[in-house]
Amino acid sequence: MKFRREISLVVCAILLALAAIAVPAQASLPPIPRMPSPSASMVYPQVSQSPGQTLRIQVLGDSISAPNADGRCWWCDYLDGYLRRVGVTPVWLDRGLSGADCGYTASNEGAWIAADRPDLILLDCGTNNIPIDTATQQAMTGQLQSIISTVHAAGVPLGMSYIGISNPVNISASGAGLPVAEADANIVISQILAGYPSGYFAGIADFSKMPGDLDYLKDGIHQTVPLGALTMASIWYRALRASMGWPDVVPEPCGMWGYPPGGTPPPYTSCVATA
Repeated sequence: MKFRREISLVVCAILLALAAIAVPAQASLPPIPRMPSPSASMVYPQVSQSPGQTLRIQVLGDSISAPNADGRCWWCDYLDGYLRRVGVTPVWLDRGLSGADCGYTASNEGAWIAADRPDLILLDCGTNNIPIDTATQQAMTGQLQSIISTVHAAGVPLGMSYIGISNPVNISASGAGLPVAEADANIVISQILAGYPSGYFAGIADFSKMPGDLDYLKDGIHQTVPLGALTMASIWYRALRASMGWPDVVPEPCGMWGYPPGGTPPPYTSCVATA
């Protein structure tokens, strides 16, 4: 455990440096922290620091995505840093609300789109739905499909996500039923996504591959800061990069081992660099 936390701190420091907003022009960036490890001289590509595209990003979800004191969520803070590094200036429109389920978002999204005029919408809901039986599963399915239809009708790119899952060994912090409920929510999400063609969404962020231990999810639900939030920001960036035309300068986070229902474990990338 001590070793794991030491590795987590190393990874956190690397990601934090990459996500920093104020960066001198033409500064060298840290080595890519993934296996097989690159040579010590390999750095991230230099990216433009000049003002660029303004992107209005609407965030939908629950407490995981709810705004903090600066008006945007924790992972939004770090995704903001990544985007500014590549010349994109985000305008955050955070509609996340602690305790909200997908039904709350479905009921309000039409009005929110009209008011916010977003260029991109990122959805991360399902933790509070607890779809443990047929009725609750059907309710969550209808809510998500309503959100997808509303966004699609407005012609706005939509990023979807699988929610994070607590490691069952953390039941003292999260409760024994939490991992089951989270997995059930991801089953619903997986079934919905399977019904849409490839390319329908701007990207699919798979937060289920994050380690569900307390280094990343402080209570089995909410991201730690900075490690969990930085990891979520990295996953979002990589999920959206291709469709949004962003450069490939943010690496796949190392140490990921989870996967969504019906999926397969991701290629494991150690956080330990080797010569």
